[in-house]
Amino acid sequence: MVSPKSMANLQKEQRVSHIREVAHQTLAEAGYEGLTMRSLAEKCGMSVPTLYNLIGGKDEILAQDAVEAFRRVVRATEAKSGGDAIEQTLNLYDAMLDEIMGDEAYYQAFLPYSSSVAELRSFHERGARLYQSFLGATLNARKSQDFDDSFNLDLAITELYDLSMAVIIKWSTGSVETEQLRHRLYYGISLILGSGMKDEAKEKITLLGQRAAEGITQNR
Repeated sequence: MVSPKSMANLQKEQRVSHIREVAHQTLAEAGYEGLTMRSLAEKCGMSVPTLYNLIGGKDEILAQDAVEAFRRVVRATEAKSGGDAIEQTLNLYDAMLDEIMGDEAYYQAFLPYSSSVAELRSFHERGARLYQSFLGATLNARKSQDFDDSFNLDLAITELYDLSMAVIIKWSTGSVETEQLRHRLYYGISLILGSGMKDEAKEKITLLGQRAAEGITQNR
């Protein structure tokens, strides 16, 4: 038999899940400015104070949504385990692009604000930590096979994150076309990781960069 406390917790989880779904849909349809706590409360059939008590403010909702999105990306990447450092990095970026392209309107509304709204900066910090931790563990396991001993892999991973966010945010504002997005990310990967790779990995990532550059040129 379910205890009253367990039932109350379950009901709260269901209400929070519903709020997040409505907020997600509203952002995709009305944009960041169109998502207000008042309108969200009305759509969810509750008062504004109740909404705040259940899930916090608008930016807290969006930040948590972004963290959950990254977790989905990680799970999708882990489902394609194996391969060298290049393949594992591309698996992560392919999963990231699948996530974004699968919910294009939402990310085009959210990403331009994610770097400019003070309350969302913690999302970038947390996202960077999650990204660096996951990709760091993945690539460090391949360091001896694919990278020069002197290569600063931690710094490269930080540069990859910064590059990714810069390119994806430019895409969300229309500065980078959708068909160029993957090429630009792949080209950046080839430059950053390629500077420290060796032997077969070096040859492979050089070819990746050349093909990505050709794709960027062809789509101009």
